[in-house]
Amino acid sequence: MIKAALDFGTNTLRLLVRDTEKNSTILRKNYYLLLGKECVDGHLSKAGIEKLRKALLEIKSVLQKLGVSEVFGVATAFARSLKNTKELFNSIKELVNCDVKLIDGKTEGLIVALAVKEYFGVNDDLLIIDIGGGSTEFIVEQAGSTNVISINVGSLYLTQKFFGSYPPSHKEVEDLVDFVKQNLPQKNFTFQNIFGVGGSITTLAFLLSGEKEYNPAKINGFIINRDDVTDFYNRIKGMSHKDMLLQYPIEAGREKVLLAGILEIMAIMDVFEINQIKSSDVSLIDGVFAYFKKSSFSN
Repeated sequence: MIKAALDFGTNTLRLLVRDTEKNSTILRKNYYLLLGKECVDGHLSKAGIEKLRKALLEIKSVLQKLGVSEVFGVATAFARSLKNTKELFNSIKELVNCDVKLIDGKTEGLIVALAVKEYFGVNDDLLIIDIGGGSTEFIVEQAGSTNVISINVGSLYLTQKFFGSYPPSHKEVEDLVDFVKQNLPQKNFTFQNIFGVGGSITTLAFLLSGEKEYNPAKINGFIINRDDVTDFYNRIKGMSHKDMLLQYPIEAGREKVLLAGILEIMAIMDVFEINQIKSSDVSLIDGVFAYFKKSSFSN
């Protein structure tokens, strides 16, 4: 049976199509809509609605061609602050026949943990850092229990809050880093297994790998070293968005939030004295199918 999942994120709309009987992936695609940037006074702007509608029309065509029988959807940080989520979700359902569930940070973390643990076969002494556009989840797996700490800090949020110009000034960078550090959980994160999830992490892993094309199989488990992150930041900190796209094989749209995302990664690694993070392309959307089968998750 062919099923699809949609993850409506602050930066990215993600599509995953799977053959659930064969347990195989048919299609995985990202749409960098930056919907979090289109939220005005608690409502998605006309420009944001149009970007979303255009992407959904393309997705509708894809789903029809692939013979998708059922579509699941979740919405995260950007949608939590909207006043018209019911109206928005009804519009989505009309286009792609998808019931969208608005999930909180804890539920998001539980779904991510489910997907990462299943893929990597790790069940304990585990920290997952999920950096999104509007929030970041710290997911701790210890002694058979999962604890999720969600903070309202993400790559798009930081970009909008601190970067008045681009490339940003030295003071803007310092202010961003200070803000991240002040908002991090007051915890001592010392774990045997540390995984990083989200577009900032996987894009950074891809660029550090030196590969010319993005291959999830090579990103999963790729080790991001602290010194390499600093070196890469120093290479791109003075680049314009245009130059970044010309020099690196980044999907259009990601360049707008990449620098802020990398600064957040650096701040996290610095505060918690993390020298290595394993990258995971497996993320929220991979756990959506299992989420809709489990009643233990709160909606």
